[in-house]
Amino acid sequence: MSRRELQAIVDRSSTAERLFLAAYLRHLANRDDSTVSQEIAGSHREIQRGRKINLRGLKSLHQMLSKSGLLGGLLSTMVSLPIYVSRHFL
Repeated sequence: MSRRELQAIVDRSSTAERLFLAAYLRHLANRDDSTVSQEIAGSHREIQRGRKINLRGLKSLHQMLSKSGLLGGLLSTMVSLPIYVSRHFL
């Protein structure tokens, strides 16, 4: 299938279908990115060592990030939030 054909399909798609497609393409890009895989593996090792956040801490962090305006930028890639939390709050 050509790029032009793909673009035509996307252009005819609903907003919900485009959002799903965007999320799926981001997932594929993250899955194929060795840096992301290494960061996730590192986060898992830290969690296994006991370095994690509880629900109260997560709610507090969410509130702080929402007030500061940082929440939207961090969530643009789903991997960023756990890495940000582990580096700055644990």
